Amino acid sequence: MAQRLFRFLSVFPGGLCLDGVEWVGDRIGLTADTLFTLHALVEASLLGPARTPSGTRYAQLETMRTYGLDLLDACGERHAASNVLADWSLHVSGQAEAGIRSGDEPWWDERIRREMANMRAARSHLRNEQRLDDLVALSAGLYEWSMLRDASELWQWADDLGTLPL
Repeated sequence: MAQRLFRFLSVFPGGLCLDGVEWVGDRIGLTADTLFTLHALVEASLLGPARTPSGTRYAQLETMRTYGLDLLDACGERHAASNVLADWSLHVSGQAEAGIRSGDEPWWDERIRREMANMRAARSHLRNEQRLDDLVALSAGLYEWSMLRDASELWQWADDLGTLPL
């Protein structure tokens, strides 16, 4: 199961926090203790921990991530892994919508910034799959943050929605 978790984590270019790794483990049916499996991947240098203000994040070196993506392709799991990435990003953007308006706004600001690489990858997948409702939900969840932070990239995401076929 550690191998499967490693493969699925490779679609997250920005790495994940502990709750994200546990969330992915649940989605892929990880039967072992996720923390034990995570520890094994860190000990094998397949994931590296990095401390951030919003918590420790676990990420793969780019060479390992490329290898993991190749393994996903070989196992026919790339699409499923990309759907997990998209669902995680939708989950986080939904939480961020409320969190950015709370007393935890600085924490959420940092968290969203750390998740942006994942959000971009998720948006690309959702766009390729023409999941319009999910594209709108992803952008809407980050709207408040984009207005507070003058994040013009997200405004372009909204503009892009108008160019997609219905």
